[in-house]
This record gives sequence, C-alpha cells and structure tokens, in this order.
Amino acid sequence: MIELNSTIKIHKVKCSSLDLDVLSQMYLPIINNDGLSLYIGLNNQAKDEVTVLSLLDQFSFQNISFLHKALYKLEAIGLVKEYAKEGSPSIVELIPPLSPKAFLNNPFLKNVLINKIGEVEYGNLRSMYFKKSSFRGYTEVTKAFDEVYKRTKGQVLILSNQTEEEDNIKIRNSGFDYSFFKLLFDNEIDKDVLNDKVFEDAIIKISYQYELNEQEMKEAVVRAITIGEDFDLEKISMHAGYIYQNKEDHSKVNFVPREAHVTVNNFDDGDLKLIAMCKNKSISQVLRFATGANGSLADVRDFNRLQEQTGLSIGVVNALVIYLCAVKKGENLSYTYIEKVAKNWIKSNVTTVEDAFTIIKEAKEKRDNPMKGKVAPIPEWMNEENEVKETKEEEVKLDDKDITDLKKKLFGDDDE
Repeated sequence: MIELNSTIKIHKVKCSSLDLDVLSQMYLPIINNDGLSLYIGLNNQAKDEVTVLSLLDQFSFQNISFLHKALYKLEAIGLVKEYAKEGSPSIVELIPPLSPKAFLNNPFLKNVLINKIGEVEYGNLRSMYFKKSSFRGYTEVTKAFDEVYKRTKGQVLILSNQTEEEDNIKIRNSGFDYSFFKLLFDNEIDKDVLNDKVFEDAIIKISYQYELNEQEMKEAVVRAITIGEDFDLEKISMHAGYIYQNKEDHSKVNFVPREAHVTVNNFDDGDLKLIAMCKNKSISQVLRFATGANGSLADVRDFNRLQEQTGLSIGVVNALVIYLCAVKKGENLSYTYIEKVAKNWIKSNVTTVEDAFTIIKEAKEKRDNPMKGKVAPIPEWMNEENEVKETKEEEVKLDDKDITDLKKKLFGDDDE
C-alpha cells in the first residue's frame, strides 16, 4: 500500500502518437482526467523515484485517497502494475496502452466504454479505426506470403491461440472452480489444453464476463468443438455469450422432456423443392427469390452474421430467410428481430432444413387457423399424403412457374 510518507519508483514507457490518441479517445472516458493526468505525469517525471507528497502537490490531489483512486483505475484498466516489498519503495510500472483494434475487441473495455460514451459514439470510434480503404477501378495484386516465401524441409509452422496483445487485465473469479471444471471433461479435449495457463486464464475471464458456472462453461467449450469450428478461445467466448443470453431466470424450474418435432411424412412436392433450394442456394440467392429483388447488402450481411454467430447451417438460415420474408411481407428486418426468431428455433431443437420447414408449416397453419380446435384444418397447399418423398437435391431446378407457385404458397395470393 502506497502511504503518505512513502517513496515510489517509476518504470516508464515510451508512448507513440497513436498511443496518446488511444489514451485520449478510448481510455479517458473510463479513467477520467485524474487518471489520464496521473499516467502521463508519472511517465514524464524527471526522476525515476518520487515521493507521494510531491505527487499530491503536482497533481493537486487534496489527500492520498485521491491518488489511490486514480492509481487503482489505472491498475484495473491495465495501464499500471504495482509491486510492493517490505522495507523498500513501491514500484509503479507503466504499461503501454492497447492498440485501437485490441481495445475495441476487448469485451471488458468495450462494455465499460459503451456505458460511458454510448453506442453511437462507440460505433463512430470503430468506424474511425476500422475503416477499410477503397480504390475504385483498381484490382488488388498484392503478393501472398506463400508466393514470396517457401517452407524449407524440416521447418514446422506453429499456430497459437494467443491474442496479438496482452490486455493486462486480471480476473480471479473466486466463485469459479477451475479444478472442478477440468474434471467435467472426459476425452472431448486434450488434457494438455486444460492444463495450459493461458487457456485457464481465458476460461476464468469468460466465465466471469457471462456469469457462467463450471457446467455451463464446459457446454460452451464443447459447442465450439462439436459444430466443426476451429478450437478457438474467441469461438468459446461467442458460445458462452449465447448460453448467457438464453439462460432462464434464477428461480427454481422443473424440466420435462421436450416433445420432438416430426419432420417426415408431411412434405409435398413444393415443400421438397423449397427444402432442396435452401440446401443448394446461397443466402443472397434465397433473398432474391423471397423478395423478388436483390436483397439489400445490410440484409445479406445480417443473415451471414447470424449464421456465423449461431452455427446454424446455411440451409436453416435460408429457411429462416423465407419464413421472415413471408411473415413481414416486405417490411424491413432488424437484426434484433432476426436473432430473436433464430433463438426460438434453436430452443425448439431446429438443426436441419426439414426441422425448419416443420416450424414454418406449423406457424402458417396457426396464422391461417387462429381459432382452430383439436383437429386442425389442412391448408390448401398441404397435401394429405404421408409417404416420404425423395428428390435429388443437386438436380433441383426451378422455372418461372415453379417460382410463382412457391411464392404464392409462402406469401399468399396478391388478390386476396
């Protein structure tokens, strides 16, 4: 603990113009003027050892608690490390600020910054530092790494999951038992990974960020593996976020077996053509089919983003495109609404295109028959045949009449 009559040794750092820019644009709203002034002032001290009393005078701190408050903010935000040794002066080590990319991609710093400056200003900052160059009429001819360098015999390429910069933010999360977390795994992942200190620190941080227990964190790790993604801490964090968002309230609940959807024996020729189209077409092609025009860049981007974040197959996302366009009938689709419907599908165990079309048909039946009784009337476009029909999906072709008929099925007759 730094006391009134103590002395501090300062380990300084060189700051570039970009560092100063990041400090003023991103760190300042979080650490306030006192914190930023203390950081810059300590780094500009003429001597490497100063007294606490001289610091109070220099920064016009009324008492030592003001110094402590500013210093602790710098420590918490990863700009300062403090070291103590009995009988010796405390050491204050200044740490360079993160790069703009590392700062804006750090979940803790990002959340605090948004709370301070708001979503709009945060978006402006991202645009400023992540703006991509655009050169109209030019074709990029930049050489790739393997076009210039070749690997000689005996060389091994080592890939690392570590981030490009250490953020120096420590999370202990005493409520999370990492030893118990390791015991939950059988053979899903290599034990060497579980014993890796970098991996342990990352899991503890993620569990703290999303308030997940040991079992929930195991689920996030397993999800990142089982849906075919690379073993990546960023992917684990993404899945942890989805588990957090889908958690019920903390009151005690009872669980009953989920009733599985029957996804066979009720698809007619039109259904099978739509299912095949979803499996074989891109998101932009299906948007064009569903809307009758080229999908907006924003819509295409939103659905691609949804596919990446949820792990749903392209086919299921295409089915979602068809469903939402049918329901909204030309209205703008917000990403929040798209994500909400997707989460409901995930909760209903939709994993295949056939599952998705079962959901779609049930929803259409409810819209067409809002007052239906126990025996539901069969919609005109749903045949009564119960046999499973087969089709060669790679050979499915849709002519203009097919498209017109299928649109009527989904959107209804314009004359109605």
